[in-house]
Amino acid sequence: HLLPPPLLLVALLGAPLVATLGCADGQLAQSAVDAPCPAGDVDCEAAPTTAPIAAGATLALEIRPVIIGGVTTAASLRSGDDAILQIEDGLVRTSAPGVAAVLAVTDDGAVVDFTHLTVVKADRLTLHRGGGAERDERELPALIELFPGEDLTLSLRTWHGAQALAGDVGEGWSVSDPAFLVVNQGFPQERRLRAPAAGSATLTINAVGIETTLTLEVIQ
Repeated sequence: HLLPPPLLLVALLGAPLVATLGCADGQLAQSAVDAPCPAGDVDCEAAPTTAPIAAGATLALEIRPVIIGGVTTAASLRSGDDAILQIEDGLVRTSAPGVAAVLAVTDDGAVVDFTHLTVVKADRLTLHRGGGAERDERELPALIELFPGEDLTLSLRTWHGAQALAGDVGEGWSVSDPAFLVVNQGFPQERRLRAPAAGSATLTINAVGIETTLTLEVIQ
């Protein structure tokens, strides 16, 4: 007799997924797609995915099988189009804009469910105060003033037009004056900045072929 296929919960780790899925369920109704919270982010709440992924970004995936009727089956994720995205050890790497299926496949090659991810080329970057659940959604202007010794958390967002994009874009941060300290605390698209007692500098961020800058001035 035929056993029912396992229910798979496909969880997206890291930055909230931006895939135009329309709903959180897999298209064979055998899986759900969620964006669980990063480790250590106690203010975050898991939520369904809602937006596309930036081309050139990465995204971690995890399959957690749920036992139904005492039976479960091991499964892994595969890309339906390697020209758009590749999946290896649960990590999605996006290469080109487009729509590609993500398949949940058993060891014997049976597809138990699938969904689609949309990959879009980013056209701009924005910087924001705060990080995680405390990120200020207002875009920072080209110049901001800081108090001497002030600490400031900055968040980077990636966009295509008015659509925010998801994925770890592997951005590079640099500052023209090393007296302004930029610290990576382990969260994607976030840095902590400490201002010196006096001075000014230009902060430059590069990601997915786009550059944005922020002028920093310490006021006395």
